[in-house]
Amino acid sequence: MTASDQYILEVIARRSVTPVHLGDARLYSILSIIRNWAGSALNDIKLSGSSAKNLVVQGQPDTDIFISIKSSSDATLKTIYESLNSTLRSNGIIASKRTVALNINYNGLDIDLVPGKVQPGYKIWHSLYNSESDSWLQTNIDEHIKIVKNSGRDQEIRAIKIWAKQNQLKFPSLYLESLVIDALYNRSKENLATNIFIVFKFLNENVELRRVVDPANTNNVLSSYMLTSREKQNIAKAAGKAYNENYWNNIIN
Repeated sequence: MTASDQYILEVIARRSVTPVHLGDARLYSILSIIRNWAGSALNDIKLSGSSAKNLVVQGQPDTDIFISIKSSSDATLKTIYESLNSTLRSNGIIASKRTVALNINYNGLDIDLVPGKVQPGYKIWHSLYNSESDSWLQTNIDEHIKIVKNSGRDQEIRAIKIWAKQNQLKFPSLYLESLVIDALYNRSKENLATNIFIVFKFLNENVELRRVVDPANTNNVLSSYMLTSREKQNIAKAAGKAYNENYWNNIIN
């Protein structure tokens, strides 16, 4: 292990956050509100996103909670999303709308709530409401978790997330994870610092124009709605600067 690898691992250890799990007492009340809201239409409540992948870093929500609604529900995706938002508000909880999530601060926790509806005939495929485009998308949360966990790129993903947060870049987790895995395809898993520089070069050269799709559903084109052209330019510029930097403490710390 090189000195650079050791430094990066030390930063990752310092900046990583243990995900808050559903059994945490601080979540008891909000989970009760969600269960009462969903009633008999509730299929499941589980961790999703970075929480389920154990890839949470400082600056990200403490936990991501996926709320699965049965396919038999008559409610539209928009109605489900807006109804949950109204229920939160009536309980004195103000939510900020994200693309497919409602972000809340509750009991000292930063939480993303993601409501989805099971697709008829399937157990793990869900339809989600896209609040930014007033449309819907289809995805498989369990497949996302499996792909990232099987990639063997946990440390590189954590490092790039830390770098993105410290550079105040908007870089949604699924988008970031997909690009890191693509950048390091067939690369060694033994050279952490070298791999991160490979990712920086890849982002600098590709993020603005590359078509990035949901790894669980190639019809869901992440690059078409998750980031604006300016946000992609910001990532490319910052990645280029990082790639040309000589000292790791000027890249992540």
